[in-house]
Amino acid sequence: MRRTRGKILNLKSLLEDFRSGDNILLESKNVVVALSHGAAWIFTENERYVITGPGGDDSGILSLLSKGSANDDYSVIVEMIRPLSKLYPYEKIEGELKADILKRGINKIFNQVRLNDLENSIVIGAIFEAFTGETLKGELGNTVKMVLTSPGTPYEKVFYNPPKEPLTKNLEVRTVTIREAIEHEKKSIDSLTRGFPEALLFWNEWPKPVRVSQNLFEKIDDNNRPEARLLGIPVSKKFAPYEIAETSLNSDVIKLSTFHKTAVFAVLARLYRMIPSNNFWVIKGKATKEITSLAEENNAYIIDTETIRQLTNIKNEDQLKAIKAALWDLPFIDLWIRFNEGGLLEKFKSQIVFRQELYLKDHSRILAITLPKSLWGDDRFVLIEPWAYPSLHALPGNKQKPASRLIDFLMTKNSRENGKRTSYISLKVAADCIGYGSRLNARHKNDTINTINEYMNDLCAVGAIEAWELQENGAYKVIIGV
Repeated sequence: MRRTRGKILNLKSLLEDFRSGDNILLESKNVVVALSHGAAWIFTENERYVITGPGGDDSGILSLLSKGSANDDYSVIVEMIRPLSKLYPYEKIEGELKADILKRGINKIFNQVRLNDLENSIVIGAIFEAFTGETLKGELGNTVKMVLTSPGTPYEKVFYNPPKEPLTKNLEVRTVTIREAIEHEKKSIDSLTRGFPEALLFWNEWPKPVRVSQNLFEKIDDNNRPEARLLGIPVSKKFAPYEIAETSLNSDVIKLSTFHKTAVFAVLARLYRMIPSNNFWVIKGKATKEITSLAEENNAYIIDTETIRQLTNIKNEDQLKAIKAALWDLPFIDLWIRFNEGGLLEKFKSQIVFRQELYLKDHSRILAITLPKSLWGDDRFVLIEPWAYPSLHALPGNKQKPASRLIDFLMTKNSRENGKRTSYISLKVAADCIGYGSRLNARHKNDTINTINEYMNDLCAVGAIEAWELQENGAYKVIIGV
């Protein structure tokens, strides 16, 4: 038996041990789960089987120990494994995992997976429902093509919307709704484990939320709705009679897009917490040996297209290029409010990043970015899903910026409620965020509400929020999760 003296045995420590290559053993009255090499072996009185995660295999020590033991009682194999494994309490880990998944939000995770992989999302949806006891909500009535090979046998395999049908005679093709597909998948989940091992392997690979400076969100939300900021800062009386000329983050040089916010929140904000350096080099093309060597000498972290792909999970090459181009634009963006004063302009501003362009001997350019700690390193932080802003690129182009402004507000104004992070947003503020503030009158009120509802559904569909409801007092209650 291997235990770490004085170590707290919880889900966090289990995942750390698992990722470091340790074998893990969890035992309950009726089930034993052994983890090794990214795979899980499940032992019960009647059967034993293996499941693998995205990066796992069954070639570890558990597979070696089980070879040649097909007729052995499972307890014999478990006793062989025990001295080579770290022991963790089954029920405690099971409960912590369930609580973590529900806190993050099963609908949000399901919809995010669904954006990139429909087949995997159906499997994950079935696992989540079986494991947590909760039911997925939202649009599950869309139909998919379900192809079964060797249906009704122990060798049955299921494919959803395959590009071409498998080459086999024993084949069955059905058209089913996503809900029906999830129900079909749930039938194959072990009733003793209720999907616990599958959920644990999934959670091992799923990205953690990112800590982003509360100050950064507050300033961005201030600039989305500058009228609100004016109530809290001293402003010279001479500006009082004049209208606000700009109502968002802006620049004299560029027009701000959702790609800039993705560059801020999904790339730089994430790297700021991940990398011990505050020196980032944005390069055009791929890093040469010379650039890599210079970066090491200057303790700089290189941001290239592949870095952005890994951080955002975006596969579209044009979108990746646009995010990279947005990083080059960031030095020209100020957080500001601008007023008209008889044709003159006045600003309150602060820079998002500090920059310096470096020129190499081969005439290539590097943008060296430093993030001001007063803005990016606030001890107060907001937990945000790494995909929150990248997922907005799945929306139609004309919806992306209004949707991002809703996210800005929700991330700025929220609190814990029944264990889940929740935000309340008034009808007026929501209308302002999507650019419908002037239409919020008796004549257009219902149309405005319907449009806001549509945006809320969009945020759910891309996995940016868990759920929402319009309350009787006219305010929106939005469950963010995390």
